[in-house]
Amino acid sequence: MFGVEPADPCPEGDPAQIAELAATLRRIAGAAASVRPPSLGRWESGAAQAARGQLRGVGAATGRAADSLRSCAAALDHAAHDLESRRQAWRRRQEETR
Repeated sequence: MFGVEPADPCPEGDPAQIAELAATLRRIAGAAASVRPPSLGRWESGAAQAARGQLRGVGAATGRAADSLRSCAAALDHAAHDLESRRQAWRRRQEETR
């Protein structure tokens, strides 16, 4: 029959690809977190104070972005594990029906 879904379809997706994306996000997060703002040396003025404030803000935002990337990576790792478990269970059911 056309257009009819199997009663027990294999869960779609590639757990290895999902895990690879999570690893990439962790690498990006690590790189972002390791960047230190440049030193303004002994420069002292109102403009220097403003620049330092902006650099602190950028540093804080970068830290938050790195945390978000790590959180996303953890969610992807969980999803990859869950998908792999569901695919293994599906394969076992397929073997049992043969």
